[in-house]
Amino acid sequence: MYTFNDLIFYDVGISETRLQAKLSFSNGYMLSVVPEYSDPHKYEAAIFIINPKTLDYKMLGDLNGDVFRNKNKDEITKLLNEVSLFDNNAFSTCENLTGLVFYHNWGYEQTNVDFYQVLRATEKSVWLRELETNKIYEGQKSMVGKITPRKDHIKSNPPIRMLYRSNNELGSYKKGLWLSLWDGSPKRFSDYA
Repeated sequence: MYTFNDLIFYDVGISETRLQAKLSFSNGYMLSVVPEYSDPHKYEAAIFIINPKTLDYKMLGDLNGDVFRNKNKDEITKLLNEVSLFDNNAFSTCENLTGLVFYHNWGYEQTNVDFYQVLRATEKSVWLRELETNKIYEGQKSMVGKITPRKDHIKSNPPIRMLYRSNNELGSYKKGLWLSLWDGSPKRFSDYA
């Protein structure tokens, strides 16, 4: 059971040394929390994951968003105990994942969406290949629209190996890449650049 006082308050990118990281990340995960600029009683949180062998750590961008933004102490504590990220058994078996599609949103000035299909799975790992996509723009000169994967239409990129999480996510420490299970609905994209 986690409480608000268990959270770690600092900027990982600036103040952490490898020794501090090893101690702080002994369970493989950390939630860093800072007060909101506009309201000192509200908080923003960032989730970091560490590779226990190399002590390299990365922020899990996909899990930040609104899930941990603008919350009070009780809300943060409640979330902390609901999210399976903080379960020591978060990485579980990945049965029956072959053929399923996962996706990843990324980009700075535009929103890119990549889709991947599971080719094979073992107890804790999956191998995926990136899929071709269909894009439907919102208008004739629009640069935004909806994107869907073309299942079984594999791109020529080499397969990637990832670990399965119990909350329907796939992750790779090495690539810093986290994928979510696709729910079948079109995803929004933009291609301004």
